[in-house]
Amino acid sequence: MKHPLRHWLAAAFAIATLTVAQSARADFDIVISTGGVDVFTIVDDTAFDTNTPVPHNISVSGTDLDALNAALHTVAPDLTFTSLGATNNIGTVSPNGIATLDVTGRVEGTGSVQILVSATDFVNPTGDTKFVVSSASDTFGTNGTATRNFTSYYNPNNGLNTTEVGTTTLVFAPTPGNFSTSGTAPTITINGATEPFGLTNVTMITLDGSSDQFTGKTSVSVPEPTSMALLLVGGSALAFRSRRRLKSSS
Repeated sequence: MKHPLRHWLAAAFAIATLTVAQSARADFDIVISTGGVDVFTIVDDTAFDTNTPVPHNISVSGTDLDALNAALHTVAPDLTFTSLGATNNIGTVSPNGIATLDVTGRVEGTGSVQILVSATDFVNPTGDTKFVVSSASDTFGTNGTATRNFTSYYNPNNGLNTTEVGTTTLVFAPTPGNFSTSGTAPTITINGATEPFGLTNVTMITLDGSSDQFTGKTSVSVPEPTSMALLLVGGSALAFRSRRRLKSSS
């Protein structure tokens, strides 16, 4: 028979371990808003995340999607999501790899909606220089009009749902006879190693009797050592040639 004090200490240790594990876990969510009002939030592996307990992957379907639309309809009664999801690769990125935050979904009807996806505690890739890339694609419905804006954010302060260092906003709209479009924003360079860091991407969709099947990716990478070596060698060679030209012309 266990000693009561020893049994109590074991239970307390288990609770403390669980609490530490939960507090150390990265935050990850989707926030839906319209008209400047947050109407619905889906947190990874909690209520309304259909594929609980799969980490780093939020999926909203079935009754969870019904709950999202019910909340949205209180402010935007003519907008409806038919799918929504997001993923990140926190904990699986190797050094000098690529950190990613993705969103995908489909919305239809009339009105405007913002989809903010955010995650914290990206600890890889490491390095003093990081490259932030923002890319997205859309397939619009053939009826009505539609626009979609997409912006990626690198958050060195590791805040959830924050928008610190932003890429150029991508703007999409259908053109006559062409309802599918995609693009990549100019890469931004972040100097100085900051870890952990957070990522956020923001989608703004405005519809007038149309629909939008959308995807968006925010990624952060660092140059591979071989690539950096080639850049350094190339830069040295160019500098050497420039010096020779200056000497020969003098």
